[in-house]
Amino acid sequence: MSEPALTLDIDAKALTLSGELTRQSIPHHWPKGWQWIAKAEQWPVILTNVTRIDSAGVAILLHLIQQARMQGCHVLLCAVPNQLQTLLKLSNLDSVITEHLEDVQ
Repeated sequence: MSEPALTLDIDAKALTLSGELTRQSIPHHWPKGWQWIAKAEQWPVILTNVTRIDSAGVAILLHLIQQARMQGCHVLLCAVPNQLQTLLKLSNLDSVITEHLEDVQ
């Protein structure tokens, strides 16, 4: 069985995630995601092309927000897909993460 596709694109302006943000895909790519944390006061995480997300994907986004906060960086989740919105509501995390949401679809 092939690994789920997840792409992390880090540039000077944002972290863009594409593909599946799931328990299967995260371990293969995630250490790359921490490089930028100390470099910005606010960092957009673009989720436009995330095709699937599970509870592990929610957990890694929450961890990313926490790690960034400890570095003095505010993470802003942009173009949040409906599936993530639903998972946040079902987990009662929507109110906790509100300040980190922008462009809710």
